[in-house]
This record gives sequence, C-alpha cells and structure tokens, in this order.
Amino acid sequence: MLADPATGIIPPGMRLRELQTYRSELSINAAYRGSRGADWQSRGPWNVGGRTRSMAVDIKNEQHLIAGGVSGGIWSSEDGGNSWTRRTAPMDHPGVVSIAQDTRIGHEHIWYALSGELYGTSASGGGHDAFYLGDGAFVSVDNGNSWKPLAATAVGNPGSFSTSYQGGWKIGCSNVDTVNTCVYMAVYGGIYRSTDTGKSWKVVLGVGNDSYFTEFAIAPSGIVYASLSWDGNAKGFFRSADGINFTNITPNFLKSANRTVIEIDVNNENVVYFLSELPSDTSGGVETKDYEGNPEWVSLCKYQYLSGDGTGSGGLWSNLSTYLPVNNPNQFDRFNCQGGYDLMIETQPGSEQIFIGGTNLYRSRDGFKTGSQIQQIGGYALATTLPNFGVYPNHHPDQHNLYFLKNASQAYSVSDGGVKFTQDINANEVTWQEKSLGYLTSQFYTVAIDESKPFDQWLLGGLQDNGNYISYSNNPKDLWNMTINGDGSYNFIAPDRSYYIISTQLGNVRKVVLDLKGNVMLRRRIDPDGIDKSQYNFINPLVVDPSENHTLYMPVAKRIARLSNVKNIEVYNDNTKFKSGWTFSADTITTRNFNTGNC
Repeated sequence: MLADPATGIIPPGMRLRELQTYRSELSINAAYRGSRGADWQSRGPWNVGGRTRSMAVDIKNEQHLIAGGVSGGIWSSEDGGNSWTRRTAPMDHPGVVSIAQDTRIGHEHIWYALSGELYGTSASGGGHDAFYLGDGAFVSVDNGNSWKPLAATAVGNPGSFSTSYQGGWKIGCSNVDTVNTCVYMAVYGGIYRSTDTGKSWKVVLGVGNDSYFTEFAIAPSGIVYASLSWDGNAKGFFRSADGINFTNITPNFLKSANRTVIEIDVNNENVVYFLSELPSDTSGGVETKDYEGNPEWVSLCKYQYLSGDGTGSGGLWSNLSTYLPVNNPNQFDRFNCQGGYDLMIETQPGSEQIFIGGTNLYRSRDGFKTGSQIQQIGGYALATTLPNFGVYPNHHPDQHNLYFLKNASQAYSVSDGGVKFTQDINANEVTWQEKSLGYLTSQFYTVAIDESKPFDQWLLGGLQDNGNYISYSNNPKDLWNMTINGDGSYNFIAPDRSYYIISTQLGNVRKVVLDLKGNVMLRRRIDPDGIDKSQYNFINPLVVDPSENHTLYMPVAKRIARLSNVKNIEVYNDNTKFKSGWTFSADTITTRNFNTGNC
C-alpha cells in the first residue's frame, strides 16, 4: 500500500521524508496537538528494564547516562540511573543497538546512536538470528536531549533490507583529531567512517562485503582494530594505524569465526582481546554447552602489538580459550553466548581483571592466564536448575556491556534486563542495584486482564526474555511482581482470580495459584505429554473459552489442542507434562499453491 505505483517499491529514504513532514506539521499546528479519543496512562512496568545493548556514561558528568532499548527508544538519566526520561520522539525509529559520545574537549555535547538490530530481536520472530531493520544513525548536538536521524544513513527501504545502514553493531568516535570529527560504524558488511559529523560516510573495510557480524575498537592513539565474520569475502581480524588502511592480522590458529567483540586493554593499548563465537569445533576454540546440552564453540584470543604493521613477528598471539569457563557442571553456569547474541568483554582500569559476558557475567582476576581465578558475578543464579530457574540477585541473564566509572570498583551493567549498578565489582560476592526504575523499555508479547470485571486493575503480561509479570495497581510507579520466569507468553486470568494460566516459550503452560500480591503459591504444568517442543511456536498462543472460562485451546503444529475442565484441575507443585484430558483436532490445515496466481 505504501509502494510507488510506477515502480512497485517504497522509494528509498521515504521514512526520513515522512518524519520531516511530520515534525514540520507539529511545529505549524502546535496549538492543535493532543489525543483524539481515549486518554492513555502508562502502567509500566516501572521496575522491569527491557533488552538494552548499549549505554554511555557522560565523560564530563558520571551522573549523566544515556541508554537505548532495542525497541524502546533513547533515554537519559541525570541522577545515575535513579530516574529516566525518554529523549527520542514517538515517531523516531525506536530500535537502538549502540550509543557513543564524542569525548574530545569542546565536543562532549555531541552524541551518536545506531539503529537496526541484526541478531536476537523479537520483532521479526524466529530464533536469535532474527533482525529488526533500522533507520541508520542518529545524532544529538545538545548533550543527548534531542535526536535527529542522519540523512545520509536514512536511505533504506523500510519494507526490505536495501542498505547496510539498516542493520548494525556499533558506533564510536575517535579523539585523535582535535579539529575534524571522526566517527565509525560497524554495520552489515563492513566498517564505515565519517569525518563530517555523519553527513557523509565511506567504507574503510569490507567494500562489497557480506560479513553479517562486524566490530571495531578505537585506541586512544587513533589505532583501529576490527573484525569481519568469515561469511564474507573480506574476513578476519584487522589493524589500522590511521583508521583508513587496514591490515589482516588474523592468527593462524583461528580458522573461522562468527560474531567477535574486541577490547583494547585500557591499561596498555598494545594489548587487544578478541572474544568470538565460532561456527564449528574445528575453528580453533573450545566447546561449551547451553542449559539443554546443545554445543557451541567459543574462543578468546590475546594480541600484543610489537612493531611495524603488526603482522608476522610484529604481533604476538596467544590462545586463551582453554581458560574460558565452559566446563562448569551446572547447566546454567557455563559460559554460553547463544550464537553470539550476548557477547561482551571489558578490561578494568588499574588491574589485571577481565570481564566477559554471555548469558552470565564472569570475572577473571588474572586476565585469563589461568582458569582458577574465574568467578560468575551476574546472569543466572549460581547452580540454578530447571524448571524453576533463578537469576543472580538484582541482575539478569544475557550480557551486552559493562561500563566502569572513574572509581573503577563501580560499574554499570546492561543486559536483557535493562541497567544494573554495583558499588564494588571487585567484591567476592558482587551486589547489584536496580537502575531501570522508570526506564520503560520492556517488551510485551501479550497482556491479559480479568474480563469478568469492568475496570479491574490486575494486568498479567508476557514479556520478552523477562518472564510473566503481574500488576494490581494503576499507580505507574508501583512495582510489578514476577510470576513464572522465562520468555513470557500467553496468559489468562480466571474470574475472581481463582486461578491463572501462565505460559512461557515453546508451549510450556502452567495452572497457577497466586496470593493477593501476585506471588506464586502453587503451580502445575498442564501442556500435553508426548509433544515435542518443535511442534510449538516460540511464543505459542492459547485462549480460554470466554463463554464459560472452562476450556483451553492452543495450536500444536497444524492441529488445535483442547483441554476441558481446566477450572477443576487440582494445582500442586508438579512440573511433569499433563498425561490426560487433552484432545486434538484432525490436521485440516492445507497450504495453498501461491505460484498459480489464484486467490
């Protein structure tokens, strides 16, 4: 419906022109702005931060933070994360994957953000390889208070992947030139560079390339390190002394890699770490397993620049993969990065400590020289198990970044659970504080209400990667309670709240009894026995018959499953699948041959 009738496609850059017209109309008709119809009030959740891949701490004021949700827009805090204000307009592209500040003296008011999540989004469904097309880069010239898209990168067709700017990994600034701006972007295919505050961009690594995963890191001296995944023509690890001309420095022992993150040692810029997810057991790393026992391969490579262009005898490589925490016996304790979706590495100023993240956050006190000084300090709860797994106190699984303050014992952590903070990341038992209060970026798959009571305030939401949360107050600052963990899915609130149907990913369904504050008292699994998880959608619908609130239906592959007498199923703590009571329709769904041209 949006396509040009003459060409059959949406014109490139149309979204940018649409927003420009929208802002122009707002300024002209400011007196007539307002809502038409019902007034809406935010219900939160106030205390559940959404998936956050990037944040930045103002170099001039550590209380000033800027963070971005992957579909929740750009937010800022002036008080160290105790409160947040949304800074991007509702019509701006809400997906943010990277944020950076121009840290040169006199330029600290300039900030950049990059949109377009290439891996792990819920917007396009599927697994961790799902993507959410972006709208290029954004810039703020008033210290993050307002943002506008960069015209040079907002040229994609919103209906299809038509430019590399629509999906990226990182944006960052070099401070080597005190006069000219120097900004880099790692996007699909390669590394781009701008020297005019983002008005124009040139590819400096990966011209015409198809690497899905790209990354860079900039040293204080202006030296740039980069990585391009092995699915492109240009591939491997690279070094550039001038930020323009790159030399391949890939170690011989690494045969291939998918996503890689790079950390230049803050204590010695001649030392660089490359943490990678690998495609196979012959790539040069080590094997790990996720909580279900599925294999994954990862590597940690250390590079020390010695001389010349850094190749051959000019650089020293060490394979530290052996010391990664991949052999822990507990199912959630092993280092796992879910195909590179959650992957980070940071060095700590003034120490040998290195921090890596996948699903969990780990600290190595000796820089991975051995495997004996490694400790899990975030993510899942220590030694937690299925079915009712827990999380590390006040933290969250799926790590994306870590930011140290000038007092390097203090750090912010961003993950799929928003923003967290610790006063002492060196402690034997690290204590985290929630810093997502009012950072309204969590993602809802579903919301359930008690449909038998007009104006009832109870809400039960299924949240992406944050479980099923419940609220019983219309005060937007009241805290929501976790009920069943996992990826929250479809739910049902029975009349009089006598019971609840709460589901998580891949068809896990439970009948639950909650107390008056939403705390779980009893739970019983009721999805049918004998059905493999491959028969369900990741977020699998269900519905309870509204006429009698007694019969539950849900799709199982091409059939409809029916469970009668739900109201009278006894609830006790049992996680075994339901062995009786379900009936299944015949497979009556057929697929039309769309190639015939028939409707």
